[in-house]
Amino acid sequence: MEEGICRKIEEAVEGVEGIKQYSTYADENTGTAIIEVQEDYDLDELLDEVRSKVDAISTFPVDAEKPIIREMLIRNEVVILGLSGDMSERQLKEWAERIKEGIQQLPEVSQVQIFGTRDYEIAIEVSEERLREYGLTFAHVSDAVRRSNLNLAGGTLRT
Repeated sequence: MEEGICRKIEEAVEGVEGIKQYSTYADENTGTAIIEVQEDYDLDELLDEVRSKVDAISTFPVDAEKPIIREMLIRNEVVILGLSGDMSERQLKEWAERIKEGIQQLPEVSQVQIFGTRDYEIAIEVSEERLREYGLTFAHVSDAVRRSNLNLAGGTLRT
């Protein structure tokens, strides 16, 4: 892997304009090349140049798969904000959404993520006694709910 693929990729990208530094890693049946781009250099242009250099390598081993060349975006966490209070889980989640929307409005922020909250859920409790009165089973109720279920994107549903 190291000799047959990684070194050949290193030789191909050596001297390509826009590369700040690169490194390759060989492991059993896999190899990885990581290229760091110079600041203010056009990433798409560099990606095309690297792709054409690697595609031009004709001496890869016969059983080697075609290399996959793609942009890898690395994001670093800058702030982790914890939210707690004397309110229901639903209220906390709603506050978290409002705070998220506010932070997303900041031009310096590229990504905001909420974690640690549970998805909204609706519980349906059915009395066995009532089911018997109407001649129904849990399967009937389950089928009715399944048929009426709607998965919608955020927004307002008016009926």
